[in-house]
Amino acid sequence: MNNKHAASFILFMLIGAMGYGTLVMKRKLNEMQEAESAAQQSYDIAMTSRQTEQAMLQKRKRETEGKREYYKEWKQYFEAVDTEAKSDTQFNNRIKLGGLIALNKASETVKLSDPDSSIASAVKATLTFEDDYKKAMEWLANFESGVPASRVADLKVEKGQSGDEIRMELEFEFPLMADAAAAPKLTK
Repeated sequence: MNNKHAASFILFMLIGAMGYGTLVMKRKLNEMQEAESAAQQSYDIAMTSRQTEQAMLQKRKRETEGKREYYKEWKQYFEAVDTEAKSDTQFNNRIKLGGLIALNKASETVKLSDPDSSIASAVKATLTFEDDYKKAMEWLANFESGVPASRVADLKVEKGQSGDEIRMELEFEFPLMADAAAAPKLTK
């Protein structure tokens, strides 16, 4: 093989290598263009989904604005009695302040079934006492104004043993807020 043949062979090999390199680069370019197209489609789908979710969020904010304002107003009252111990203390203090002699008194914590609720459970406290009609009614009104987050779940009023005395059987519920981590976020 002479120099011309060797130079031609080398030139042919270089042209072949350049052709092969061009084909490989063309294939990689096509793959990258397909990947770009797929990424663009994913981006478009994600943006459409984001816009839909953003619109739904704004709609929910408008729909729940009143509830969130109500929640903000009452949150301080719910937080004042946020454990079973605090509710028992509040309950016992109110009985002592009223000068009532309890015939029967008990409390228990009950879990609520709605997992999405801000109120996880409630303390149900029962009280039975017998006292003057006027004093009992004033005590009940003072209790409801002093612990506004509580509610009277059941009330039975009967005639007492003497003239103007009544026997009152009450069941109060003290709602307990869910933990901050578990409660739904109610931000504006």
